[in-house]
Amino acid sequence: MIRIGRRFVRWWTALRLLGVVLLALAFLIGALGYFNQRGLLNLQETPRQILADFYASASVELAGIAVIVLVIEALFQRRETDREKRQLILQLASSDSVSALEAVRALRVRGWLRDGSVNRANLYAADLREANLQWASLREANLREANLRGVNLKYADLQDANLGDAKLQGAGLKEADLQNANLMRANLQDANLTDANLQGASPYEANLQGANLKYANLQGAGLTGVNLQGSSLYETNLQGANLKYANLQDVNLMRANLQGANLTDADLQDANLKYANLQGAHLKNADLQDANLKRANLQHADLVSVNLQGANLWIANLHDADLEQADLRGALLGATNLQGANLKDTKCDSATIWPAGFTPPLEAVDLDAEIGQDDLAE
Repeated sequence: MIRIGRRFVRWWTALRLLGVVLLALAFLIGALGYFNQRGLLNLQETPRQILADFYASASVELAGIAVIVLVIEALFQRRETDREKRQLILQLASSDSVSALEAVRALRVRGWLRDGSVNRANLYAADLREANLQWASLREANLREANLRGVNLKYADLQDANLGDAKLQGAGLKEADLQNANLMRANLQDANLTDANLQGASPYEANLQGANLKYANLQGAGLTGVNLQGSSLYETNLQGANLKYANLQDVNLMRANLQGANLTDADLQDANLKYANLQGAHLKNADLQDANLKRANLQHADLVSVNLQGANLWIANLHDADLEQADLRGALLGATNLQGANLKDTKCDSATIWPAGFTPPLEAVDLDAEIGQDDLAE
């Protein structure tokens, strides 16, 4: 009740009071004139004549004035609202964390965090650490170099936002919309990006070490040189993504969609790619030592000069894959589909396990056999 009373006091300004009084007066004169014309009131002749002559026009004029006053007051209030909104957005960009967090609270109470008021806001280098920005609409906002450590951006709209060099360690970005966002060199270490939409985003050289990207959409994302070591990309959509030179050591890519992705020179040591879709992927010179590729789909994949030492390719599909000069020493290829695969100059040894009944092509280099021939020659 106290809150309602305060809102009523703020609403009941002098202009509104004048408008309401004039409006009431207009209705009163109109009503009196109406009743008087029909003889319902016993008035003296002079007042009766005055009302007969002027009640209609007077009521209309007063009503018109009342409406004008109310409109002017509404415009004034709108201007005051816009001024307050601009002030709060400026405060939101503060490098002082306490001031910025107070602005967040005020914007949330007024509903301005979600209605698009903060879209395209300039929040360069703002200190918003630990802020609650859940459901916030920050489309095209400039958050470059902003401190967003531990911030709650769950369900936030960050489409086309600039987050270059931003500090997002431990940030909550579950189901956030980061389509076409600039994440260049952003620090997203240990951030939660579960189900986040990063389609078309540019996290070039970003730090995503230990981040949770489970079920996230990174289709076509530019991830050149990104650090994803130890992160979870379970069932993540990376179709057509550019992961050239990326650090993917110990990453969980189980059931991930990497169809057509560029993983040239990427480091995938000890990565879990079980059931992953790598059809047509580009993995030239990639390091997949000790990686788990069990039941992975590598049809038509470019695996030229790839390091697959000790990798598990059990029941993997390498139909028509290009494995020229690949290192298969100690690799497990049992029950693997190698139909049409190019194994020219591949390296293998006695620890390499081939599919039952499969005879390695003459072009494959058996290093153990070569060593044995050298010993005989000596």
